Amino acid sequence: FYRPHFTYADSESYKAAIEGIRATQKELIRGDGATKCNTTWTVGGSAREGERMVRQTEKLVLRAFNAESEAAVSNVTWSNYETMRARIQKAFDVLNKHGTVLQVSLTPAYRDARMTELQLVFEAAEKKRIEREEQRQQRAAQREEEKVQKELQKAQEEAAKEEVKFEKALTKAREQLLEARDTERDAMLSRIAALETDLAAAHDRKERAIAQAQLTKVGHIYIISNIGAFGDGVVKIGMTRRLEPEERVQELGDASVPFPFDLHALI
Repeated sequence: FYRPHFTYADSESYKAAIEGIRATQKELIRGDGATKCNTTWTVGGSAREGERMVRQTEKLVLRAFNAESEAAVSNVTWSNYETMRARIQKAFDVLNKHGTVLQVSLTPAYRDARMTELQLVFEAAEKKRIEREEQRQQRAAQREEEKVQKELQKAQEEAAKEEVKFEKALTKAREQLLEARDTERDAMLSRIAALETDLAAAHDRKERAIAQAQLTKVGHIYIISNIGAFGDGVVKIGMTRRLEPEERVQELGDASVPFPFDLHALI
C-alpha cells in the first residue's frame, strides 16, 4: 500500500505545491544546481571551447533526464508509482554513468526535485479522485434526501386525509349511536372503538412523518452483505430515512450489484 508523503488538505493545495517544486527545478537549472562538472577542460588549447563543450554536454544530459522524468510524471498511476520512481532513478544513474568521461553529472538535488514532483502529481490525482468520490456521495445523499422528503410529504398528506376521513366517520357513528336501538348499540360501540383506533393510528402516522421530515439525521441503520458480489466477511453499513427502510436495501441491490443484499440488522 502506498503511504502518502504529504498532508495537503485538498487538490488545490497539491496544485500549488506542484507549481512550487517546478519553480524550484527551474531555479536549480538557472543557478547551475541541476548539473555539475568536476573537471576544467580545454579543446584545442582553448579553455573557452572546453567550457562550451561542457555546457552542451550538460544540456544534453539534462534534456534526456527531463524527458524520462516528464514521461514518468505524465504516466504515473496507483498501480505503477514504484515503477515510475524507479524509472527516474535509473535514468539518473545511467546518464551519470555515461557522463563519467567528461565528469559531467546530474545533481542529487535535481533528482530529488523530480522525485518530489512525481510524488505530488500522484498524490494530487488520488486527492482529486477522493474529492470526486466525496462529491458523488454528497450528490447521491442529496438525491436520497430529496426522495425521502417527497415520500414523507406524501405520507403526511395521506395520513392527514385518513385522519379527516376517520374523524368524519367517527362523528357520524357517534350521532348514529344516539339514535340506535338497543340491539344495535353493541355493534355501533364496536365500530366507534375501531374508528377511534384507526383515527389514532392515522394521527400517529402523520406526526411521525412530520417529525421524520424535521429530523434530517434520524433514520434506520442497516447492516447488509452480498457474498456473491463482495465475498464472505464483508458488510455494508448505511443509514436510510425512508419510512420503509427495506425499500432502500432492495433499491441498492437492484442498482449496484448482480445479486440481492442479505439484511442482517435494521436498527
